[in-house]
Amino acid sequence: MAETASQTRPSELGTKAGWISTTMGTAVLIVIACVAFIGVETSRIIAQRADVLAEALKDTVNLTSSLRRHAELTFRTADALLIAAVFTLEHEDLEPDNQRRLKALLAEEVKSSSQFVSFAVADSEGAIILNSAGGEGLWNVSDREHFIYHRTHADRGLHIGSPVRGRTTGDWIIPVTRRFDRPDGSFGGVVVAAIDAKYFQDFYDGLEVGKNPAIVLQAPNGKVLVRRPFVEANVGRDLSQGPTFQHAKQSPAGSYELTSLADGVRRIGSYEQGTTYPVVVAVTQNIEEMLAPWRQNTLHRLGEAGAIVVLMLGLGTMIWRTTRSQATQAAKLREANNRFDVAISTMSQGLCLFDASEKLVISNPRFREIYGTSEQQTRPGTPFTQFLQQRLDQGDKLDHPVDRGTELRAAREHYRFQLHDGRTIAIRRTATPDGGWVSTHEDITERVRAATLLAEQLDELVNARNHLEAQKNELIATTEALGAAKDAAEAASRAKSEFLAMMSHEIRTPMAGMMGMIDLLNGSILDHEQQELARIAQESARNLLTVVNNILDFSKLDAGQVKPETINFSVEHSINGAAVLLGQKALDRGLVLETSLAEGMPRYLKGDPSRIAQILLNLVGNAIKFTEKGSITIAASHRVLEGDAIELRIEVIDTGVGIPADVKPLLFTPFTQADNSVSRKYGGTGLGLAICKQLCQIMGGDIKVESEPGHGSKFAFTVQCRVGLPPRAATPSLAPTIEVNAAALDILVAEDNDIIRKLISKLLARRGYRADLVCNGKEAVEAVQKKFYHLVLMDMQMPLMDGIAATEAIRGLSGPERTVPIIALTANALVGQRETCLAAGMNSFLTKPIQPDALYAAILRWGILESDQTRGKAGSAVAAS
Repeated sequence: MAETASQTRPSELGTKAGWISTTMGTAVLIVIACVAFIGVETSRIIAQRADVLAEALKDTVNLTSSLRRHAELTFRTADALLIAAVFTLEHEDLEPDNQRRLKALLAEEVKSSSQFVSFAVADSEGAIILNSAGGEGLWNVSDREHFIYHRTHADRGLHIGSPVRGRTTGDWIIPVTRRFDRPDGSFGGVVVAAIDAKYFQDFYDGLEVGKNPAIVLQAPNGKVLVRRPFVEANVGRDLSQGPTFQHAKQSPAGSYELTSLADGVRRIGSYEQGTTYPVVVAVTQNIEEMLAPWRQNTLHRLGEAGAIVVLMLGLGTMIWRTTRSQATQAAKLREANNRFDVAISTMSQGLCLFDASEKLVISNPRFREIYGTSEQQTRPGTPFTQFLQQRLDQGDKLDHPVDRGTELRAAREHYRFQLHDGRTIAIRRTATPDGGWVSTHEDITERVRAATLLAEQLDELVNARNHLEAQKNELIATTEALGAAKDAAEAASRAKSEFLAMMSHEIRTPMAGMMGMIDLLNGSILDHEQQELARIAQESARNLLTVVNNILDFSKLDAGQVKPETINFSVEHSINGAAVLLGQKALDRGLVLETSLAEGMPRYLKGDPSRIAQILLNLVGNAIKFTEKGSITIAASHRVLEGDAIELRIEVIDTGVGIPADVKPLLFTPFTQADNSVSRKYGGTGLGLAICKQLCQIMGGDIKVESEPGHGSKFAFTVQCRVGLPPRAATPSLAPTIEVNAAALDILVAEDNDIIRKLISKLLARRGYRADLVCNGKEAVEAVQKKFYHLVLMDMQMPLMDGIAATEAIRGLSGPERTVPIIALTANALVGQRETCLAAGMNSFLTKPIQPDALYAAILRWGILESDQTRGKAGSAVAAS
């Protein structure tokens, strides 16, 4: 019956396999149909998107052309009136009657044309001599950009200036101007047509086109005249480097896709440049808004397609489930048929099964291989006693006695056979539910040999472990000693840094007071002798500050606190900057200061321009100091290294006194000069060149000198750089320009030093600022809660509460005073001090000695900005000059 069953199974399985194959084929066809359907729908959706964008671009191009013609028409109207006014001014005497007629003509044009605010005529000094809105003689436009342009250029064409605030209305206007000349051809003045920027803004805002398009009208210099949507900060913004203006330089009209610099929105747009007047009109539309209807339609179609796919997949799922069920049954049949054969044939151990009558049921090939028996000797039905007797007759031994009188069922579950050929067989037997047993037989000869060898090696391993344990203890002791040394070194480094910070503060604070008071003294009324004494005191103080700064720089370098920057910079700009700073000093000594760049020098490099400038200023300053006559040359060259690395080499060559051969090895040693007479004659600490050498080394370079007494010197230093990019231009400030006599501000000064407090108070009083003085951070926190201040000048080191703690306390308040601008004042010039101040919430950072120009600039930037914001919140209008 078993043979019959085994013979019928392949037929049954074949029938089921054919049915399953057909079912699976149907499911595959359904899946392919779904994929094809999704592909077709996807292609249609993509094509529709392209059509939507193409149509939107076409509408944008048409709108751009219309707006360009509108802008040119507006400027053409203004230009016609300006030409007529210029003709009148150049060919007729501006007698009162002629002046009244011209003013009436211009006033009539302003009245009849909504785009004009006023027409005015300014003489060669900028004084308004005729104004359609009246007020002649009240205004002067010599500071306006358009007036300066005409006064310095002989261009008699139309000039479209940057938008400005009208001085009478305070509204934005676009000045359109022409120059007129006197009969002798000299500059006579400017005729100005003030076009109301709101005229364009209202026109653009009133257009019902597209989905909120952005419209920009740019002047010939790239500055924004008008933009929709209106943003105050964008008026007059320089977009000459923006994509629209750059495209216009290459072609007068075109289209593009870009991310707007104004609002960061991805747009598709078109631009046109005027044919008569080179203004640029650009119209851009938000791609996301244009695609909104397409996206909604796409979602609808995707929903329909999804429903169809779901139905098709549902059918496929049903087929798959049926197929899976049939396949599972077929697999179970195959598994039941093959499991035992696979187990028997692939076992690495010998296996035999005896029934309850102690007769062999089955054995595998490995069993017969282990004991060297044939299939005949181990055929099913062979008694266990017969097999055992065969093994014993051959001299095999069990690890416990078994003979015919032994109860087999009482035998152990684990035992070993020691065969006559020396092999060892491990036997594991397990009882079966029917009263028989199954046993596995494994040749463990190699395992026994390995165990013996392992036992022999165990003692060696124990000895090695003991030796390693001793070494480990020694390493632990060494590590602990190194850790203690490391902690001591770090503690010493921290102590050194704290000492430098303290010395920086303790030295620079009294120097700040001394230099500030000398500057105030120089600004007072002095006789000639007093002025000379004050000048000498000021020069001595500056020399002393240079000495202190050199000592602090050397200490920071020695402590490893200086890390070079890696930023883009221009080599030419750095060299020319040094020449400009020291040019006057060289000229005063009758010296020629020249610069040169080698051919092929990359225009931009990436490195630390501040440290390079520090080295360069030191070397050029020394050259000027030690050169009585002749010239000084700064020469830059480069050498290409591996990858994008560049070795920058700068030489400073002078025709000075030269350096003796025995002194040159000592030049870069700290506190060393050529001889004592040099210090007496020229001054200095001997730290400058030592600092230069260390700066070169931290930037991957070095410094060398070539010199002979009486034949001048050549100092050459190298630093490692990489090929760079043009430095990113700084964003122009949107804060209004503030005159020196601007309205007084209320400023709180927190400073514990009496001299510095008095110095700051006097500096503020000179500009008309009102100053309240407190002695520590705690008083500063209390003061800002009692009174409104436009600005706080905060010293860093004060008793009771220092500047950092006071700033954090102010920023933690709940009222509007928590946003008051705070400027740090500190004599600590060490690395990281600026970052500490900004992290605490301060807005800016000034070091002592205080430079009046730097102080006033910081007040103008932060104090005036706070004043404008405060007035804006109160609803007051700010009129810009």
